[in-house]
Amino acid sequence: MDFLECKICHVPYDEGDHRPRNSPCGHEICTACLKALIKDSIFECPKCREKNKVDVPEDLPVSFGLIDVIRAFKTKNISSTKETEPKTAGATNDEVCKLHKKAIGHRCLKCQLWICDDCVDNHSSLIGCSTISSSNAVDSMKEKHTKSVNMLLVSFVIDANYLSSKIHENSNKRKELLNRVKKLAEEEENIQNLLAQGNIHKEKLEECNKHLKETTSPFEIMDRIEMLTQRKQSLRSWSVKTLGSDSSIDFLK
Repeated sequence: MDFLECKICHVPYDEGDHRPRNSPCGHEICTACLKALIKDSIFECPKCREKNKVDVPEDLPVSFGLIDVIRAFKTKNISSTKETEPKTAGATNDEVCKLHKKAIGHRCLKCQLWICDDCVDNHSSLIGCSTISSSNAVDSMKEKHTKSVNMLLVSFVIDANYLSSKIHENSNKRKELLNRVKKLAEEEENIQNLLAQGNIHKEKLEECNKHLKETTSPFEIMDRIEMLTQRKQSLRSWSVKTLGSDSSIDFLK
């Protein structure tokens, strides 16, 4: 029943991509072909060459009358179709042309459809259609996607190497910081020890100074002064040894 298939791609009408639509000139065309034939919002009917402004396929009305006929035909013949449907030896249902029930052997590059030998002549007559063997189409698809995967993997390797270099760089920086922290901790401990020694000298000097203030005996005063002098010298030596030229005690004599 030719009236149940698109006159352009010869694929049976359905309620999906090949839903029948009525063009302004009166001819019916499937949604897929209509979409392919719309150029710059202009649809030129391949049957009568009449041109009409059509932005998208949905602008044209659906042929619901034809859809009702398709539904009725499918309901009436669904059981007999399963019993009598011829199959090509060695081909699964997905590998058989729905229109001619023959093995898929070609692919239309424009319509993006898998077609059989009988469909090739129909598609070859359409403007812009070009067909290749199914094996070449499969190889082309595999090559295209394999190439994109390989490019993606190469990009990943580049990115991964960059991240690895950043990890190595950060690891070195972390080691440097840890060494710096260790040195600072050691320096801090050394300073604390020096400060503790300085406090001891200070306390002894303060103690001597206190005893000097409390001394009233002429005989003891000389001993106290000598001891005080020694303590002063000890504190001065500690300061110069610890701080060097930065010592504030260095100028005291």
